[in-house]
Amino acid sequence: MKLCFCLIFLVNLGCSQNKSFNTENENLRRISKNYLSESDLNKKVYLVTGLDGCGACLEYTVKFIEKNIDNKDMVFIISGQSKVQLKAKFKLATRQKSNFVCDTTLMALRSDLVSMEHPKAYFCKSGLIVDAKDITYKNADSVFHYVNQFLTKN
Repeated sequence: MKLCFCLIFLVNLGCSQNKSFNTENENLRRISKNYLSESDLNKKVYLVTGLDGCGACLEYTVKFIEKNIDNKDMVFIISGQSKVQLKAKFKLATRQKSNFVCDTTLMALRSDLVSMEHPKAYFCKSGLIVDAKDITYKNADSVFHYVNQFLTKN
């Protein structure tokens, strides 16, 4: 009897740690199709942020985007309607890159891919999200380190 309970526990533990991101996959695909004309999640990392919210979080994220804008394994989705804010935060050269998405219709915010408070990174393998991490001013360095490790390993 104990063995049965142990097996059930282990199966449930494995299922709960393998969180499926069904809704997030669909919403991210919708945004990718709308802005990039790509219906598959063929990049390794999708970094999504709003223009408002946590100032320090956004500051760290903007620096990361500016530094990594030429990485073709990443897509940067900026959700916000203020073009003035967008121009103030990002260089023209960055805004003109093909992997920089200006989500002026707020699809990412409305579909809960990102909150107003914190940016979020989605990690993909074989066209599916396998992990996601919120970016705060406390964990920004560790999340961006994780991004770099994920890009190197995958």
